[in-house]
Amino acid sequence: MLFLQLRAMMKKIIYFFIVAITLSGCAAKETKIASTPCVITPPEKSTDERKTVLSVKVELEAFAKASATPQADFGKKTEETYQKLRDKDVACSMLLRTVACLAENRSDVRVQEFQNYLKETRACERNEEANLSIDNILEVSVNPTEAFPYRGLWPIQVDIFLRNSGDSPATISSVVAKFDPHTEDSRQPQSQSQVSSIYTVAVDSNNATVTGAQLNTPARAYYPNPTNAVLIVDTPIAQTLDARSTDRFRIKYMFSENTELRGPREKVKFIVRYNDDKTLESKIIDLKIIDNCSVINLKSGSTYEKQTICRK
Repeated sequence: MLFLQLRAMMKKIIYFFIVAITLSGCAAKETKIASTPCVITPPEKSTDERKTVLSVKVELEAFAKASATPQADFGKKTEETYQKLRDKDVACSMLLRTVACLAENRSDVRVQEFQNYLKETRACERNEEANLSIDNILEVSVNPTEAFPYRGLWPIQVDIFLRNSGDSPATISSVVAKFDPHTEDSRQPQSQSQVSSIYTVAVDSNNATVTGAQLNTPARAYYPNPTNAVLIVDTPIAQTLDARSTDRFRIKYMFSENTELRGPREKVKFIVRYNDDKTLESKIIDLKIIDNCSVINLKSGSTYEKQTICRK
């Protein structure tokens, strides 16, 4: 009888230790998961103010950390993020990282449902390749002092706004400008980020040269057809867009006095080459016609003389 009592007592003690070890292991496991930090790194360049982007970053990191509870409302946080950020690619990038954080911090999170929500409501999903598009092309006024040495061949200066909606970088190798194509189009300028690089293309009777962004290399200027006025200026570019980011760079076309110009340079279309074999084509852009003349002060010895320059 005593033996049976001792045996029953030993079973209870062993069961107690098994339960204690199991609970201890679960607690340690949960502590390890909860301590995993969530780091959301937003793209460096976007159309939103950096302060706003960083504020949303902090909010999403806190949300991912607190979302160990079943009551977490991923849909509500998604809509709040898109309301605060105008740049939808930046919002998508940060929310995709938030989902990854949720998957890391909770073994039972419904990751697939969150991914489906982003895809179905915001067309937000991973895109492993670069996806380049032109947000805008904006003609920029040229300083009359810079234009004076070129006499009536007024320089043309444009800012090109590009967007990469993919999750891989886009390396731009060249930009082709087609001046005076025989079509019509219109555009709506919009404000964007600061200019990251400026490329100056000097066109003369022989060919062209591009300088800027550590480049000093030949460009190519030619008429592909002897019977029309379409001028092609093929310009090497050294520009890279990171994943889910935007960029703005400037190209200034300077035409020397001896350049053969068959057309009035009233319209232009751009073709962007990137990632070796990919191309992106813009719409036809109407260039501004500057009829007025500008008076500038040019230094002559120790004095300044007023000179008048007009676009012909």
